[in-house]
Amino acid sequence: GLALLAMFAILRQGSPDGITARIGRIPSTALMCAIVLCIGPMLAIPRTAATTYETSLAPLVSGFSPALFSILFFLLILLLCVRETAVVDIVGKILTPALLIGLLILIVVGVVNPIGPVGEQPLVENVAATGVEAGYQTMDVLAAIVFGYIILKSAREKGHTTPGAQLRVVSGASLVAGIGLLVFYLGLTYLGATSARFFDITVDRTFLVVSIVRNLLGQAGIILFAVVVALACVTTAVGLVSACADYFSGLSGGRVSYRTLVCVICVFSAVVSNFGLNEIIAIASPILSVVYPPTLVLIVLALFGSRIRRDWVFRLAALGALAVSLLEVVRTYTGVELAFLDLLPLASLDFGWVLPAAVCGAAAALTACGGSSSSTAASSTASSAAASSAAADGQKYTVGICQLVEHAALDAATQGFEDALTAQFGENVTFDFQNAQNDSATCATIANGFVSAGVDLIMANATPALQAAQAATDSIPILGTSVTEYGVALGL
Repeated sequence: GLALLAMFAILRQGSPDGITARIGRIPSTALMCAIVLCIGPMLAIPRTAATTYETSLAPLVSGFSPALFSILFFLLILLLCVRETAVVDIVGKILTPALLIGLLILIVVGVVNPIGPVGEQPLVENVAATGVEAGYQTMDVLAAIVFGYIILKSAREKGHTTPGAQLRVVSGASLVAGIGLLVFYLGLTYLGATSARFFDITVDRTFLVVSIVRNLLGQAGIILFAVVVALACVTTAVGLVSACADYFSGLSGGRVSYRTLVCVICVFSAVVSNFGLNEIIAIASPILSVVYPPTLVLIVLALFGSRIRRDWVFRLAALGALAVSLLEVVRTYTGVELAFLDLLPLASLDFGWVLPAAVCGAAAALTACGGSSSSTAASSTASSAAASSAAADGQKYTVGICQLVEHAALDAATQGFEDALTAQFGENVTFDFQNAQNDSATCATIANGFVSAGVDLIMANATPALQAAQAATDSIPILGTSVTEYGVALGL
């Protein structure tokens, strides 16, 4: 469900950047780095190798060195990521259905012929909170944000170029995926419940899964399950390594090459994978408990972004969620008494951060700390005292500027653009600046207005503004800025 919300938020904003952008450039970059690191070399990538070793190799081959396996595993990942090949696409297209079919067979057999009766009493004290923490471990929401670019690009490549068409196809696919995940998670939960009488709460996770497969499908099932899981982990690792290397290479402005980052990520992940699956999960728990709450807050707010004009609502709401989640982690892992946290609504469900986030966001909305500036006016004109030689012929130019929202980084880009043209053309250039108030539909209205007015150039500041300008005209030059990936934005 939360991953679905993330995808709908991405569709609403036009890109994953829109979810975090309004908390400010530095906080947004920091949060995105934390998200990418979580689904990358810190947690998810090493976990693919550890899962492959403990689920696919160890049950079949005893005594194989985990260190040697990690080296071989990430050497394969390195080769697949550095050298472009169709193998990954082919394997991915075959493996995803194979994995789902294998799990479905396992679940159906477990339901028809259960290992044992479902226990009357749960083995954990707080089932809801434990379930939320386990949900964090899937990292579905974080992955949805990072892979949102790929999903939107895929939709455009298949001919869904308009926002409405993208909304229909991506939301439809997301709903199907969400329902599928719900079915499989419920099925696996049932299998675990039917085995409760045979294992206690301290059982090793991998041993539990292997034991369930062996009991239901026998040794042949173990072999089949091992092959499917191993190949699925390989394709997952390839996708994650490639996405992380691409993100950090872009963040560095190309100063650190994609291939260098692939090598660094593979080496680092190989080292971490030797901690073992249970240890990686234990390390991930406090990190994800801190990263998830502010991310979820921003996702929910992004769904209503066009109605929220003050960036401080996003900033303070995320800060409130972050503060409470940090305190919860400190209490859990240090034993410090913070009894007031138990008084928060939904604290028993591990959602104690919801009320503080709502209060902080409401406080920002009711105060003037996020008030609109003069940049939200419908239009503005800028000129300089001296004209450059480039405008010696006296020709006048009108530039239409469509900025998605008031934001420090976007404001700076617009101001720098105006200053540069003013220095070059002086009084011979005028600017029609318009702010879309974070509404993609308003971007389209502004762009169409510029076309009707016959401006000489359109400067589109942010992805939705660029997409609106592209849709509005094929004759007026368009300059885009504050766009993470132009090919994705323009469907190229």
